[in-house]
Amino acid sequence: MIVVNDPKFLEISYVLQNLSDKSREDVLNATEASFMDIASGLFTSRDRGFTWAFYHNGAPAALLGARRSHGDVWSLFGMGTDDWRRVWRLVTLVARRDMMTAVRDAGAIRAHCVSPAAHTDTHKWLRVLGASHEAEMPSYGVDGADYIMFSWLKE
Repeated sequence: MIVVNDPKFLEISYVLQNLSDKSREDVLNATEASFMDIASGLFTSRDRGFTWAFYHNGAPAALLGARRSHGDVWSLFGMGTDDWRRVWRLVTLVARRDMMTAVRDAGAIRAHCVSPAAHTDTHKWLRVLGASHEAEMPSYGVDGADYIMFSWLKE
């Protein structure tokens, strides 16, 4: 497995175009942006955050990252292809060791992400990363699905 810090546009767009059903639901139900809009946004806003791509068998399998929303508030994201299950341990290691450290070192007072309420395994993973269940978000999804806000706050 390979980890690429600051991936190229093609690596980002490959993951977005090949999302697993679960990641597709996570990503597309929380925004009305297209895959290409999301890929362009992640690539062009690199100066406002951090992104890692994770490879399996020579192809990008997952993306992980953080973007400054405003001030010292950060928004975190993670998504993957069907090969996510093959790289999730490495994603977890990089999330704990590199991403959370980079966000803290950038002066974050808050980091957050949203997840569909039905994705309980994702919620467990976010808690492993130190997130707290912050708020229910009824009807947040484009299709009216409920979401949950998870957050990390500076101590």
